[in-house]
Amino acid sequence: MKHVRSIVFILSFLTYLPFASSAEQDLQVRLEKSLNNINSLSGVEVSWLDTLSIKDPATLKVLKANEFTRTFQYTYTASGQKYHAVCELISGTKNNLAKQFESTFDGKIYSTYSADKRYMTTGSKDAKGDRGQSANSLLIAPFLFLTRADEDCPECMLRFTDINSGLFAKGLNFPPGQEADGLLKISMPGLPFGKQPTTWEMAIDAAGDSFTPKMFKHICPGIKSEVVIGLLNYTNLGAYQFPSRMEITQYSYPETTPPTVFSTELVVLVSARIPDQIADSVFRLDGEEKSAAVVWDWDQKKLGKMAPERAKVQAIHGTASKVLLLMILFTTLLIPIAIMVVKKFASREK
Repeated sequence: MKHVRSIVFILSFLTYLPFASSAEQDLQVRLEKSLNNINSLSGVEVSWLDTLSIKDPATLKVLKANEFTRTFQYTYTASGQKYHAVCELISGTKNNLAKQFESTFDGKIYSTYSADKRYMTTGSKDAKGDRGQSANSLLIAPFLFLTRADEDCPECMLRFTDINSGLFAKGLNFPPGQEADGLLKISMPGLPFGKQPTTWEMAIDAAGDSFTPKMFKHICPGIKSEVVIGLLNYTNLGAYQFPSRMEITQYSYPETTPPTVFSTELVVLVSARIPDQIADSVFRLDGEEKSAAVVWDWDQKKLGKMAPERAKVQAIHGTASKVLLLMILFTTLLIPIAIMVVKKFASREK
């Protein structure tokens, strides 16, 4: 509910801004057209590479590394509200990075699976965000300024299923912008971070019939951060257009001279298609459930499955814990008794 209220706040704020000029009204039409085009897709299958490089010395110190770079490959398959998301590690400068994570929704049950830990969760409630999906999905990049992440839920992200819900961006009106060099630049309020408001800036071609932003800037004074996102090389699925490349740079805020770079990120499209048909089994993790060592049921708040080898390990740990507890109790009782004995003999000697 917090994030529903946050989005309502943004939409309400934009609604009560001064009435937009013809350029903003035209942009409104272009946005609605883009939403209609993405919602008309019968199904999608998109894959992209995401390479992150951290430059901030303080973050590198926490990571205990002189440098940090990692590349994930994301694959996202969806039909309506059903989806299957996969995050797979391609390369990284640290050895302890998670290698594969998946999440699905088949219309009734949400599931996640960590291949590294063979750990699975299931439940009927949406987790709002998981490691199988990416906050930098190329498929929905034109709408990133309406992200759901805020200080109460920084892991929450804008997802394809949010846009495909039919209620997305209802009531949004763009504020007046400025035209320069063929671009329309608009500034909009964002959700709070670090107990301070944030701002989104967008640059888009002033003329055209498509909603294809060229740049976003997200300014977060509360966490001293400014993120610049370049949206490049637009491609399409059907009539829907989205970038095939994103270049993301996080700077310190306020700006310095020269700029202080915290991180850079490059997101590049690998493939995109509209499948003729997607089997229902794609939106379930049946095979993963069979191989899982542990399955946690969020609805019942209990383990739905524990593999024999995991149960054996847990039993050993349980026995060891009991022995340790007895030793602690014995030691705790023995030490006072020993002290009492020593004091008794000492008093006799006197």
